[in-house]
Amino acid sequence: MPLADAVELLPVVVEDRAGYIRTSFKHWNSGADAGDGCNTRQEVLLAEATVAPEVGPGCAISGGSWTSYYENQTVIVPGSLDIDSCWVRV
Repeated sequence: MPLADAVELLPVVVEDRAGYIRTSFKHWNSGADAGDGCNTRQEVLLAEATVAPEVGPGCAISGGSWTSYYENQTVIVPGSLDIDSCWVRV
């Protein structure tokens, strides 16, 4: 079955963040290569970009875009994305 067809079969429910406490996760680790200046959040943004962003000093990310397959939304402001665990949320 094609992925798009399988996704259409998934039930859609309202997100429930009960019990999630963002402050329990106070900082990002230094990422896969501590010497490159990119933390895990920045590495995920770089890996998941549909249009590659520019990477400045200190791994500052600008430009680029990210697309949520499930919500059919494109985001061009990386700061508007939440990255928790392995999920990128708009």
